Amino acid sequence: MTTEIIGDIYAHLSCGNIAAMVQRLDPQIEWTLADGFPGGGTYRTRDAVLELFDGLAETWDNLHVIPAEFFLAGNVVTVLGHYDGVSRKTGKRAVARFAHVWRLQDGRPVGFESIADTRKLHEAIS
Repeated sequence: MTTEIIGDIYAHLSCGNIAAMVQRLDPQIEWTLADGFPGGGTYRTRDAVLELFDGLAETWDNLHVIPAEFFLAGNVVTVLGHYDGVSRKTGKRAVARFAHVWRLQDGRPVGFESIADTRKLHEAIS
């Protein structure tokens, strides 16, 4: 069940349905992108996550978040995968591996952290 919730979130992302994805999150979600990630930092609340994705849409064209493996340990789901997108500024493509750590409480994600190869992302946007 726990990995299914996270799988649903990635399914919404793959369809570009950010609003539906955000509704799966706890209203007080703490969402952290790695330092060095364009837009990196910590965002709190669903509205802040929506604003983050608006900013990412301005930076990236066809940004895909592609999960490959899911690991469950209690109320924590770790997902390995990769980002694939094209910088709107330079037209360069970036493919960068990630590890996502999801923390759940009462069946809802209350925490998210992305650890990513930010060098590849910066090379594409620079």
